[in-house]
Amino acid sequence: MMKQLSGIALAAIPLFLIAISSDAAAHKPLDSSNNNSLDAATVIPDHTVSWAIYQALQGQNADFYRFEGRQGERFYMQMTVPDLEQYGNFTPAVALNGNGLSVAGLDVGEDTVEKRLHAAETDFDSVPVAGDAILLEYKSEGPAEKFFEPFTQTSYMVRQELVIDKLPSTGTYEIVVFDKSLRQDESAKYVLAVGEREDFSALDYFTTLPAAWFETKVFFEDYAAIVIAVAAIFGVFALLPIAIFRGRIKEKLRTK
Repeated sequence: MMKQLSGIALAAIPLFLIAISSDAAAHKPLDSSNNNSLDAATVIPDHTVSWAIYQALQGQNADFYRFEGRQGERFYMQMTVPDLEQYGNFTPAVALNGNGLSVAGLDVGEDTVEKRLHAAETDFDSVPVAGDAILLEYKSEGPAEKFFEPFTQTSYMVRQELVIDKLPSTGTYEIVVFDKSLRQDESAKYVLAVGEREDFSALDYFTTLPAAWFETKVFFEDYAAIVIAVAAIFGVFALLPIAIFRGRIKEKLRTK
């Protein structure tokens, strides 16, 4: 029995690693909260690493993110929202602030409309703009592009997408997410993905990514899946002592 359990465990490990190392699970989760001002902006440690930020936009607040970039570096960003009925019409605006930014040379998604703004303009109303800024809005006449993420078994609607082959300057850049159409008492969830380079340690496969699975299920309010997963985990741990006990009894019977 013990040999069988060991064999099952050894077989499960590579299958688990294959599942969570797929392209869809390439984003590393980044914690973000209370980032409703430029001073309290969430710091993205390395914008070239593939990060995913799960956040809820509250009313007329804006969410702020900050990263350090070097001239000539490639920058990638994608905005998505959960593929849930209540977010079908949720299309948050995204602004990227930084010295020297311009619409020229941008590679944007098919449904992304870009506009160059300057600090002197008033398009942002109460949303502060530092330096030069690019405003990215989502405009689509057809159904939204969707993608399914197999590791967490969740689906997303794609909004804005941006690639800058070469950042124009070395310095601090800010990302601002907001939606002027939200009521003050409304909130809506989004996922901001930044970067393209996977950066997982061996430990992440057994700590960060399993935790990300549970956090994503909470984000999607898929509590049934959490209950099933927890029950399965407790079931395995509950059966192991029984299997070990039975194995020892059989060994004693053989020796008699």
